[in-house]
Amino acid sequence: MQQTRHERHQHTHRQSNSDIQRTRTARTFCRLPRCRDKGFESRLHLPLSKCSHQHLGKDRPCCETHKEAPTGIAQRYATLLTLQDVLGAGVACLSRGWPVSEAKQEPGPEALAYAQALKKIFSRLDKSQREVARLLAIDASVLNRFLSGKPNRDSAPDTVAAKEHADALVHLVRNSGATVTDLEVAELHELRRTAQAASRRRDAVADSFREQLHLLEVEVESCRAELEDARLGNTRLVGQLERLSRQLREAKQRYEQTKARAEETTTRLEQAVRLRKEAEAAAAADREKLLAATGYARESEALLEAQGEELRLLHRELGVLRRQVQRLTAEAGVSAPRPVAEVATQVSVAQSSSGAAPGRQSALRAEGLNADAPWEAFDPHAYVGHNYLHMLAEDEALISEVRDYFGDHFEGRDREDLSGIDVGTGPNLYPALTMLPWAKDITLLELSANNVNYLNSQMLSYDPHWDQFWNVLRKRAAYHSVSDPRELFRRSTHVTRGNIFDLGSEPGRWDVGTMFFVAESITGSIHEFRKAVDCFVSSLKPGAPFAATFMENSAGYHTGGVEFPAYSVSKRDVEEIFSRITGEMTVHRIREHEVIRSGYAGMLLVCGRR
Repeated sequence: MQQTRHERHQHTHRQSNSDIQRTRTARTFCRLPRCRDKGFESRLHLPLSKCSHQHLGKDRPCCETHKEAPTGIAQRYATLLTLQDVLGAGVACLSRGWPVSEAKQEPGPEALAYAQALKKIFSRLDKSQREVARLLAIDASVLNRFLSGKPNRDSAPDTVAAKEHADALVHLVRNSGATVTDLEVAELHELRRTAQAASRRRDAVADSFREQLHLLEVEVESCRAELEDARLGNTRLVGQLERLSRQLREAKQRYEQTKARAEETTTRLEQAVRLRKEAEAAAAADREKLLAATGYARESEALLEAQGEELRLLHRELGVLRRQVQRLTAEAGVSAPRPVAEVATQVSVAQSSSGAAPGRQSALRAEGLNADAPWEAFDPHAYVGHNYLHMLAEDEALISEVRDYFGDHFEGRDREDLSGIDVGTGPNLYPALTMLPWAKDITLLELSANNVNYLNSQMLSYDPHWDQFWNVLRKRAAYHSVSDPRELFRRSTHVTRGNIFDLGSEPGRWDVGTMFFVAESITGSIHEFRKAVDCFVSSLKPGAPFAATFMENSAGYHTGGVEFPAYSVSKRDVEEIFSRITGEMTVHRIREHEVIRSGYAGMLLVCGRR
């Protein structure tokens, strides 16, 4: 039975659809870019039967390359490849033929919607269809079909404008100055693709398939690039993982080594703790021995103090006896006196026979009082030559201590209208020099006429050997700021002849004071010694700073062949007397580095405030 033309077209259409269906269900493709068959111009992929990889199942990768691909990207890539294969098969079927009805068909709603969108864009041109058709290089009837969506009479039913025609129209409208947004263009092409897919014309459907195939190929290339990047990223991650594993192993080794060292340190620490406990026990034993030794040293010191006190009394007694022998010899006209030791022996025997305490009666019977001393015979030049022509280490130490004490007390204060006094100056200028930066009026109180004359001779410009004492003082900023100490000494000081015991009548007069080697060097009487100290301190204002020095355990001294009295004073005596009459004080003992004169043990310096 011979088939009609219409039946043959229907058979061909059914055969084409079955080919597409078989392609969809029977062909499964490898998803890797390396499996691409370079011989196919359609850029389709080989089926698994021709793939060089050994695919083992859905959940088991055939090779490391499949294993490296992330699941999400791989699934997307596989889906795109499947769609690409389906569209490629459709294009192949269209190439072999497509049943199309020769009868005119009414346009569907998709074609009409696409035509309306074209017409909307066309309406923005101020030109006729004929002019626009000429510009687009198409027939006016074709443009009319595109804009109406309906075929003309006696013409082919190609009512769907192709992509190039739609783009040309948009380009023309934009060149004319009208506006066509990108969103409108996108919607226009979406309507075009829908109309082409719904068209009964083979070329329209083929164009739609080709366009979709092209877009899928672009998407496939993008996915392939992402897969390649993911593979490279996985390679880097594997390298990082190996590096981290190696670092972990090294860290474990270091941990083991550190642990071993920590155990060794712990052992050493335990040994150190044990040794420390042993050392503490030994130190406790040594401490007990030290306490015992300290007690013994205190007892020895007390014994030495008692012996020293007895020695001072003996020295004092010896000096008194020596002066008595000299006086008696002079009165009797004897050419050669008996030895002092013999006289002392007789005096001691007499004391013992009378039942008095040793040294006590002789001291009371023969004290060298201040009024009995030959002060008019004092030789200042001999005294200066023996003591001050070359500065001794003890004097330097005394000056430094007094300089720092006065400097700390007057720190930050300008030179004010302060008054100062140096009691019993003698031929010694450096006590007054210590007060020079602070007091504008300094009184030099002296009893001996010879010493007063010496002091007056130094007023205009004192002798050069006093510069060595000023150089010690100027190490402090306040003294260093004095540009001409001689001129300041001349303007600030004045000499007054007077007795230290008369200062009691002027209490609280001076702002700062000094008394160097005076109270213990003007009398052999303890009563006069105490009175001299009281008069000096009481002459100062409350809170006034002062500095006083004493010869420790002095047995008397001589100048120019003349003997002068002295009271043997100890550090304990000085602390006891000053603690009663001062607000604060500090006693410094300065030992002798060389023997200046015989008959004393050292120097004592007292710095304090009334």
